[in-house]
Amino acid sequence: MIKFSIVTPTYKRLDKIKDFYKHLKNQKGDFEIEWVIVYEENDKQTYDFISDISDINIVLVKNNGDFSNALKIGGENATGNFINFLGDDDIIIDKSLQKICNHLSKNKEVQWVIGQGIYINEKGIQIRKIITFCKNFLLYFFSKHSLIFLNYVMSPSSFCQKNILKKINFFENYHWYGNDYITWIRLSKITKPLILNFPITKATYSNNTLSGSFNLKGYIKMMKAIRKETSNPIIILLQLLVGLLIISYNFLNKVILNNFKS
Repeated sequence: MIKFSIVTPTYKRLDKIKDFYKHLKNQKGDFEIEWVIVYEENDKQTYDFISDISDINIVLVKNNGDFSNALKIGGENATGNFINFLGDDDIIIDKSLQKICNHLSKNKEVQWVIGQGIYINEKGIQIRKIITFCKNFLLYFFSKHSLIFLNYVMSPSSFCQKNILKKINFFENYHWYGNDYITWIRLSKITKPLILNFPITKATYSNNTLSGSFNLKGYIKMMKAIRKETSNPIIILLQLLVGLLIISYNFLNKVILNNFKS
């Protein structure tokens, strides 16, 4: 039987954890769930609530570092066949885990599964539909070569075996911006994912979202890290061009359009 480890870092967001728990309980099927909660030392409310849960296998891990460290130590303490990393305000769509199981039963050699995702706002309404369409389109034609230009993997919809995550040292703990992207690039070099062309998760996107928001300094730092993943001069040139397009788009979107609206 497949065992899914759902790794969730959290900090003093008890309301989000309670909602997450309700959705996780709705996942029923021929599989096991292990919920790995990475909490902070001074978050007693979350610790007490999780400690009282008895109908889901719980692993409580105390975080002594930043967000990237939380993902890493959560993965290190997971014991499932497949590990998934979800924010405390993200949602696994009902029946998604059983659907993954059904596909894995026909593809037993698979070590990495990526499904589609949906962006929602804090009210649960779907947003960023054009971006979602583009990401899903590129995901359908997944290639390790195209991935190095643009991140079209929805991280909450990625499920990977622990043994290959260990090979790349999980998430590098040097900065929060783009850690997931670099992880997917490195994974794509050692295994080919099974692509599922249906939504698996809903990712909450707001003004407080770090991983999905744009930060120029963070983006430049991330691009320097990605540059280390290839020595092909043509790919490096194309990366620079794509980077300039993304920076230009975000500049137009955040500076010019925002000023126009105001």
